[in-house]
Amino acid sequence: MIEEHTAGAMIKRHWHPRGYAAVVISGAYEEAGVSGRYLMRSGMALIHAGHDVHLDRFGKEGARILNIALPDETTWQTTRAVQIDVDALVRDPAGALELLSASAAYISAAQLDWPDILALEMVRDPTINLRHWSMVNGLRPETVSRGFQRVYGVTAKSFRAEVRLRHALTTLRISTYSLAEVSAMVGFSDQAHMSRAVHALTGSSPRAYCNLYRTRSTD
Repeated sequence: MIEEHTAGAMIKRHWHPRGYAAVVISGAYEEAGVSGRYLMRSGMALIHAGHDVHLDRFGKEGARILNIALPDETTWQTTRAVQIDVDALVRDPAGALELLSASAAYISAAQLDWPDILALEMVRDPTINLRHWSMVNGLRPETVSRGFQRVYGVTAKSFRAEVRLRHALTTLRISTYSLAEVSAMVGFSDQAHMSRAVHALTGSSPRAYCNLYRTRSTD
């Protein structure tokens, strides 16, 4: 499905339950989400993991984007940007998944300013202490909260909670740790706290989410 986005448009923070790829046919846009901030242009594709919360801002060009559903979640567990041959994709839409899988030219998330650096540090460590990070980097906690929200559409504290939840979902999918062990590993106060967060995003309990994911992966 090709979507047309007008210049200056913005899509508020949202998520998709299954993995998908957004291929930029023309134009450009900026995406800021729990994997960091990506500056996307024609010839690039952003492969999203399921439940990856993000917002999109479109510049003066707007953008035409082809969204491609990814049927096998086990292959797409992390969000990443890649270079792709758009002309080849348009000539052979049926070969889109093969083209995406073969794209080895990964593009890292942008590090344009301190909000991007903080975002990437939270992605690496969802238990990071934001007040301590502010002090070490010579910033007031209030400045960090406001400045981060301008770029990512959410406070650093809320972003950290989203990253922590994504880490929990990934760990639940790929590990045999108990729910209590997972909640402690990713920084939740207890198992009940994690269960509430998982249910709020997915509509399922952690155990039901795992069972659903494993069922889909074997279909």
